[in-house]
Amino acid sequence: MCRPIVYLLIIFSLLVSCKTNDLYFSHPYEKITTLPGPEDMVLDTLGEEKQIIIACAQRRKNETFTAGIQAFNISDKSVRTFSITGLPDSIRFNPHGIDIGVFNGKRILWVINHEDDKKRQSILRFTIDKDKLVFDMIYTDPSIISPNDICDGGNGSFYFTNDGSSRHGGLAILLKLKTGSVVYYNGKGKYQTFNKKFSYPNGIVQFKNQLYFSTSRQNKIFSIKLNSEGAMIEDSVELVIKGKSWDNFSIHGDHLICTTHSHPMKFLKHRQHEKHESPCQVYSINPITKTKGIVYHTNGESISAGSTAIYYKGDLYICQVFDPYILKVCLHNY
Repeated sequence: MCRPIVYLLIIFSLLVSCKTNDLYFSHPYEKITTLPGPEDMVLDTLGEEKQIIIACAQRRKNETFTAGIQAFNISDKSVRTFSITGLPDSIRFNPHGIDIGVFNGKRILWVINHEDDKKRQSILRFTIDKDKLVFDMIYTDPSIISPNDICDGGNGSFYFTNDGSSRHGGLAILLKLKTGSVVYYNGKGKYQTFNKKFSYPNGIVQFKNQLYFSTSRQNKIFSIKLNSEGAMIEDSVELVIKGKSWDNFSIHGDHLICTTHSHPMKFLKHRQHEKHESPCQVYSINPITKTKGIVYHTNGESISAGSTAIYYKGDLYICQVFDPYILKVCLHNY
């Protein structure tokens, strides 16, 4: 969700304070150390080992930049960093949203990559080979403007969100202007941008024959219908649910799991220093009945600025925008 200057520019829109949910879920939890900024993650059950793949990048200006892709082994609780091979020296690795897929019989990882110093935004494709990520392809296109999150569409296709019409569109974010977009790449060289704009589109996920995406500044989750080839059907957008500052998705059964940031002002403070805690919630959303229920809430004590949550076999895993760990929460009664 985070971009370096976004939240400083929207500070004046936060003069009306947001109340933090005073409900606290005191489930047992443990912190799993990672690289700084484990902003997005995806469950990988396609290989021999069940693991959670995590995209990390340092996002605080006053800290030394570091980035990498790591994996948390669910069985032995170990964390390892993937070695990356074949990545050209001309590409500075700065990952954001990720997703896993299968292409030509191999596991692949899609990675949104920001190179602001080169004014280049791209999507990278890697083959997952045990402890290695082997670089396959870089995707650049005028439609890749300010990519935030990505999801696999099958057969080399993907969907992604642009959170604005420019990489640093501070005024648009401040005024909640609808300058963001949703884009589909068909795997054969063609990009389709949905004709309606949104206010800071963020997380995105394909579920059955629908595409779901969150809007952090519009405070809504929308769906778009897909045709048999995976293309977005124009004029099919529907409101799924409302809520504050939605972030990234995962899927559990027939439900979507989505995180939110309930207090943007505290998020801003947390961005400056880890000593400032930032509340976050995890919701379970039924996209058919368009209802939601809270799964986990913290005032920031266990984790701050939670960005993606994954439920797997009784445990909830939450990653975050800034600090160097993910959270494992015991939810065996969920």
